[in-house]
Amino acid sequence: MLYYHNDPSVTDYFPKCPFYTLTGIKCPGCGSQRMLHNLLHLRVSEALRCNLLFVVLIPTLLFTITVRKYKRQFPICYRTTIHPAYSTTILIVIVLWWIMRNIFGL
Repeated sequence: MLYYHNDPSVTDYFPKCPFYTLTGIKCPGCGSQRMLHNLLHLRVSEALRCNLLFVVLIPTLLFTITVRKYKRQFPICYRTTIHPAYSTTILIVIVLWWIMRNIFGL
């Protein structure tokens, strides 16, 4: 409700990214508050501009939670989500996003 009714880009009481404030370098999560606000208003293109990675990771997170909750119904998917390669891949994607967004201004 808070992010639906208040736009973080124009409201001062939302926390600012401490990493960006200290270094001037965007972290992987920078823009996620604005992204959430835009998604709640169904402005997907604006949400993608705020934080592309988080928009992509939301379905991945929902998939992971669902599969782990219903692991007996989806044993193959469950084994995939607990394999070290699954979390390693997500971590690599986050680090690559962090690098690319600062080099290319994404």
